[in-house]
Formats: sequence, structure tokens, C-alpha cells
Amino acid sequence: MALLLGLSELLASETGNHGAAASHVTHSSAVAPITGAEIQIAQAAITKEITAQVSQLGLAPAYQNWIVTNLCATLPRLPNLKATLGRATNDVQNVQNVALALYRDINSAFEINKGSNPYELGEVLDRRKANCIGSAQVYYITATAVGLTVVPIEIRNDPQGNLAFHVANLVLLPDGRYLRIDLLAEQPKPIGSIHPSRVFALEKEFTPQGLYQVRVNDNDADMYQRIRILKGLIGLLSFAAVDKRDYRRAIALDKENAAASECLGAYGQLTPQDLALRVYVAPAQAYLEEAQALLAAITLDPQTAYCSQKLRILFWEASGLLDHNFIREGTGIVVEAQQEALKVLKLYSRAEQVMDLERELQEWQIIKQDLDPPLPQSR
Repeated sequence: MALLLGLSELLASETGNHGAAASHVTHSSAVAPITGAEIQIAQAAITKEITAQVSQLGLAPAYQNWIVTNLCATLPRLPNLKATLGRATNDVQNVQNVALALYRDINSAFEINKGSNPYELGEVLDRRKANCIGSAQVYYITATAVGLTVVPIEIRNDPQGNLAFHVANLVLLPDGRYLRIDLLAEQPKPIGSIHPSRVFALEKEFTPQGLYQVRVNDNDADMYQRIRILKGLIGLLSFAAVDKRDYRRAIALDKENAAASECLGAYGQLTPQDLALRVYVAPAQAYLEEAQALLAAITLDPQTAYCSQKLRILFWEASGLLDHNFIREGTGIVVEAQQEALKVLKLYSRAEQVMDLERELQEWQIIKQDLDPPLPQSR
């Protein structure tokens, strides 16, 4: 059996479609034959690894088995990819080739779009459609099974600085750099102007800021402005829960998911039970839960202007229902968090974002001044 039938043509077309920019991936067309025995060993290992990954979804055994079988059938070249990687795991070019071949296979097998396309793995396989969350899960599970080291990421701000709800994957290369795999980037409406695959050194392109990594070069239109490293498949499942509007489960899976806390605070009171709680049973408790969620989102990401504005309105609406000290302490938390965020934004010359956050901070400082107890008069 030939190794990776058509792999060289596949990778060559990838380069041809996007040009040969220096920062993007170059490819080797050298292909060596593999044996049937290698394929059999690789297939068994892949099935075992995919089963271990899918078991994290908490599904019924029969459904879990169906997903494993369907994934292997949908992407039949997985054993070839694993055998290829196993022959030269320390070769940068080989790892890139395998990572990109899998990327192309998934793009060919699924219709990937933004919006309401499936995000849960079973539905993704059943309908052969996926949004960024669904496709990132497929890539993470299968790439891990092949033997690649995959790091899922949240894209908090797109290349232009706009707040985004997007996830993708990074593949760790043997030389310590990362290959970005963004399955949504090739679609008709990509996230900013992102190229689907790019090799980069994380420590050179980004600098840490709290839970996030912030892009150093503000003129780089081919790099997200702000990202967060997720904790494996669980991190992606947290975003699937947000898409499902199960915000409490999303937070339980990943307490650092600011988007989940933001949505819980802003949209969480949507069920009939929650509405009844607010209107008829315990409006103070409902307001308190929303305020706590919004405060959590602002603490995780002080740049969430929407959360900040929503919390100001909530504090005003519930001023007679919430404890005065809670409102005062919460206001202090917001002011402190936004002051720290401004320091970072100014450091990287994010002029428009600085103006927006400064305006929001001024509003909160006025509230804080009104809430803080007066200083004792000197005699």
C-alpha cells in the first residue's frame, strides 16, 4: 500500500491556494511506502485513543461506540497518518505534513461554517456539518489519536481587535514552534483575515496578560490579537456548552471561560423557571446570581465592555434588592480590574480599545465615589 495516497498533491495544492509567504508552511513531497502490518498496528492504536478521548463526552456506551466507528470511517487515512508520523516524530517537516493532511481531510469530509451549524460531536458526524467548535473537536480528537501534540485555543479578539467567539487548534512542532490549524479560516466568511495554517513561536508573537496571550505586533493582520490556551478537549466542550446555552455547565467545565460567565450574567435568566424565580419567588437571588456571573466575567477579562455596561444597569435596577456592601465591593473589583487592563492596552497602543475602556472606567469611578463611605472630618 502506498503511504498517504495523493498526499504530495494535497499539500502542494495547499501552498498553491495561499501563496508561499515566508511565515506559512512549506511542504515536502517525499513519500515512502508503508506495510499492511504498520497500518494494522496504527489502526488499533487510533481506535483506542479516540475511544479514550470520546469517553470524556459522558455519552452512553452505544452512542460512544458509534462516534468512534463513524470518525474512523469518515477519515479513513488516519492509520496512514499515524504510521507516517511514527517514522519521524522529531522531523518538523514530517509533523507539518501530517498535521496539514489531516486538516485537509477534515475540510473535505465536513461542511464547516460559522453560526448555528452543529457543535456536538455526534451531530457533527451525523450531518457532516460543523461550526468552529465542532470542527475543532474533530481535529483535536483525531490529531491526538494520530500522535500529534495539539493545544486548543480560544480566540478572544480577532486580528482587528474585535471581540470574538471562536476556537481553533495549535499543533506543537518538534522545534518548539506551533502550527496554527483554523478550520474556519478557509470558509467564505473567515475570522478576520487569518490564514488557515501558519508556523510561529508563541513567545515571540504573544506576551502574557492575565489568562490571555496578547499579540505583540499590532500590524500583523494574519494573527489573532488575543488568545487563551484551553485545557484539552474539556476546554472545547465548555464552548460547546455555551453554544447550547448551558452556561452553568460551561463554567463547571472551565471556570476560566469568560464567555460562559458573560452569557450567564447577560442571558442566563431565560428559562421559565428562572423567569419565575425573578418575578415571583426571589428576585433578589436572581439579580445576585446575574451580578456574580458578570463580576466573574469582568474579573476574568476586564476588557468585556458589554459585561461592564450590563452590570452597571443591573446595579441600578437592583439597588433596592442587592446588599449595599456587595454593590460597593463589586464596583471596587470592576474599577481595579479595568485599571489593570488599561495599563496593558496602553502598552500595546490599542487606541480605540483604550478610549472605550477609559470611558467605561470613568462611569465606574463616579459610581464608586458615590458608594464609598465619606472620609472622617479632621478636627
